[in-house]
Amino acid sequence: MSTLKKEDPRTTRSKELFKNAVFLLLSEEYDISKLSVQKVATKAGLNRTTFYLHYQDIQDLLTQITDEILNELSDKIDVLKHAKDLSEKQQLTQLLDY
Repeated sequence: MSTLKKEDPRTTRSKELFKNAVFLLLSEEYDISKLSVQKVATKAGLNRTTFYLHYQDIQDLLTQITDEILNELSDKIDVLKHAKDLSEKQQLTQLLDY
């Protein structure tokens, strides 16, 4: 029996909003060193209290986003490594498209 606890949908939604807010701010030519909890929370449409329910600070949020991206890439690489029906070039193309 699995002991993994499923994350509350509200938590998942809030974290996704914060992550998207970071991406939006950065896509607006925003300097990463100038990110603040208030700016991210405002862009996400949430409040700072909600931010602190999920993260210790901006660095914690950025670390979690980076870890998530690296885990997704690692999973994609594993899938592609075991794709017997694809050439190395096709595998690389799919990875880069991802």
